[in-house]
Amino acid sequence: CELLKSINSYKLEKLYYSLCSIDLESHTPLLSVCVWSFCETLTARDGKSSDTDFLSYLSKAKLTSLGFDKGRGLTAIHEVIKQVKEYGNTTKHDHTSAFFNGEQLANDFTALKPLIDAIANSILQKARR
Repeated sequence: CELLKSINSYKLEKLYYSLCSIDLESHTPLLSVCVWSFCETLTARDGKSSDTDFLSYLSKAKLTSLGFDKGRGLTAIHEVIKQVKEYGNTTKHDHTSAFFNGEQLANDFTALKPLIDAIANSILQKARR
């Protein structure tokens, strides 16, 4: 993603590269944690405090301020964020449970792309100030 390169964050670039290049079918649990980590890192760069998770940071009000319309589209992206948090967190912390649905993870990551762009633009705007 070219916007991520503009942010000049090696970590974000490498996480994104991993998400796009590691085989999903063989490594779904790993990539579910990677999406979770990517979202935490991206929102931290945008101003999220360390005591707030990315789901809380990306409230419906914040999503609206990033340009997401109220209604079904806003609800849908908020649900995707909630899912990413839940399956990434569970996969990372639980000793047995993990996320294995690669098809859903691929769909969720595709759904997140407009949000990733919106947050990247927000970070760049803040850097220009």
